Amino acid sequence: MLVALAMVAVTPMTVAVVITVTVIAQTGVIAMPAAFAVVAVVLALFVPGYLKMSREIDNPSAFYAFIARGLHPAAGVAAALVALVSYWALLVGLFGVIGQATAPLVEPLGVRPHWAVTAVVAVLLVTGLASVKLSLPGVVVLVALVLDVVWIVVTAVVLMVHPAEGTAVAAGAVRAFSFGDGPVVLLSALFATVLPAFLGFVGFETTVVYRDRARDERTVPRATVVVVATLGVLYVLGAFAPIVATGPDGVVAAAREHGPELVFVLAETHLGAAWVAFGRVLFAFGVVAAMISFTLTVALYAYGLARDGVLPSAVGRLSPRTQAPARAAMALLVLNLLAIGGAAYLGLDPVGHLLLGGGAVGALGVLTLLAATAVAIVVHRRRTQPDPDDAPAAPAGFDAKPEFDGPGYRAKGDGSADGTSGSGGVTAADGAGRKSAAGTLAVVAAVALVALLVLGVWRFDALLDGPVMLLRWSVPIGFVVVAATGVAYGLWLRRNRPRVYDRIGGTGRGTRPVDHGVRS
Repeated sequence: MLVALAMVAVTPMTVAVVITVTVIAQTGVIAMPAAFAVVAVVLALFVPGYLKMSREIDNPSAFYAFIARGLHPAAGVAAALVALVSYWALLVGLFGVIGQATAPLVEPLGVRPHWAVTAVVAVLLVTGLASVKLSLPGVVVLVALVLDVVWIVVTAVVLMVHPAEGTAVAAGAVRAFSFGDGPVVLLSALFATVLPAFLGFVGFETTVVYRDRARDERTVPRATVVVVATLGVLYVLGAFAPIVATGPDGVVAAAREHGPELVFVLAETHLGAAWVAFGRVLFAFGVVAAMISFTLTVALYAYGLARDGVLPSAVGRLSPRTQAPARAAMALLVLNLLAIGGAAYLGLDPVGHLLLGGGAVGALGVLTLLAATAVAIVVHRRRTQPDPDDAPAAPAGFDAKPEFDGPGYRAKGDGSADGTSGSGGVTAADGAGRKSAAGTLAVVAAVALVALLVLGVWRFDALLDGPVMLLRWSVPIGFVVVAATGVAYGLWLRRNRPRVYDRIGGTGRGTRPVDHGVRS
């Protein structure tokens, strides 16, 4: 069930069917399968350190707490503000796609509402659910997730066994996974695709939030690995299939002609209208579920900050009847309606501008948080974990060097004089080796995530239409301003409200009112 809880915000259908095709049309780059694979590998490097730190710091606002404890409390405040902006941007992106998802379902009724009308109805519905803490049953989410995976895999396989005329699957793979010819083309393609590829994985990090839902905490690491691996394979297949079905030389033109409908058009040709209708229902359900999840994610961060005293206490006040973050949900409703109204007034394209633009902004923010968290993990590890070689001398018959086969550190005292533990047979040398390997992995993950962040910032403009220099730097500079504001506020708290400052990044144990829209 943890896998379903974590993936409810990911909306695999949205990524595999809509975002991938939109990015190909927007950038003219067909290397999305390789970009998904690269991001999956980098996240696999990050997961072990992230999970270990989550066992030491139990806080529902994970990024905020990890960065506050690992780097600096003021940096934690900055991270929380960046998280609020990022997850809200992802939510705004979903406003754009909800009309795309539901329009074909209501057209047979003779109704085709403007996307903004559909978005307003969805926002009111989602806010109402969040305000009374009504949630989607976990079994419903699990079944829908399984059906999503089945639909994507079946469609991808069928499209790949029906390649475009003159196209071989192997040739398509070479084009899709090589990023083009030469290092310059390779880097340019990677720059343009790393953010939308990363966007497809946003949500995997919530497995630690659901730790208290697990019957056995040992399932949390497995669930996280399953989420990252499943998404990686799913997205590679989903992105590769239309390339084969239309041909590497024709996929860009096809994506620009059909837009987000391309996969559905191809699927209808080979699998029929009923299969496409089934996929559209799954698509619409997934978007609504993701809207609920991101609404409650924003409320979760606001609640965590208010509980620690960083935000006004009223923001984190819960409904006495339902224990839902009703006030935070109402405040978010106002922002959401303003965003929808502003986008409609400006005539923005709901998919090209809101979905891709909001998704890119949110992905950049979350990627920034992941990179900062990876650095915080390295710093925290070196600060808190003792070097086995520096362990104090132990009484005869005992080995005081720590074991590393569990979630914490403990001295081995089973009376064995041979340096092995009574239960696992792990020697001090084994423990030191594991610590060294884990430390190296954490450093590699931090470097890789920072590198992805640099790539994403450098070609941020590739995802949107408009002035190149303005788009390239306006959003990254905006995040710098948000982070600087958080740091300044954190330092102000240290000087003027030291008790609040001391609570920043606390464990928050026993204070989890938000369930991200899913119940068991």
